[in-house]
Amino acid sequence: MVGQITKSNTKEGSVTLSCRFDKTLYDALQKDSKAKGISLNALINSIARRYISWEKYATEIGYVPLARETVRLILDNLDDRKLQKIACRVGKTVPREMTLLMFNKLDFDSIIAFLEIISSRYGMIQHNINGDTHELIVHHGISKKFSTFLAEVGQVMAEDLSFRYEVLNADSKIISARIKPI
Repeated sequence: MVGQITKSNTKEGSVTLSCRFDKTLYDALQKDSKAKGISLNALINSIARRYISWEKYATEIGYVPLARETVRLILDNLDDRKLQKIACRVGKTVPREMTLLMFNKLDFDSIIAFLEIISSRYGMIQHNINGDTHELIVHHGISKKFSTFLAEVGQVMAEDLSFRYEVLNADSKIISARIKPI
């Protein structure tokens, strides 16, 4: 794909870009955009946004994709003590490293952005903001133990990075938490 910015758009922060795509790739993108009921432009922007916010870092930090069923089977076969031990270790290392890698800073806003990005990898996410309080609702559909794992990771992460993290719901399909600065 060869790209060239041809002119600035009237919208602030956007540009018109002329690109060459392989015909097979173009046809697949066009078909997908129609199936989703969105424009090709919106689809390509969402792909680029996902790449910039997640995929360019995933390989560097060693993420591997696992099917939900695989994650469910692994977690469901751990006893509660092992699950908590793993969550504690993850909560003390991964969020700090990933936030610094992705944003080159470690403040409340970058932590919230990290949480939103990482949570979106598990399924649908709702992010509600009320003043300095953020509520994240993650619809993961994996298992109760997955919600328990995420809740524990969040608690450890909050202690390590100095913010408040209150789990509002943690069931087999959803985890929701209220997050605010200290």
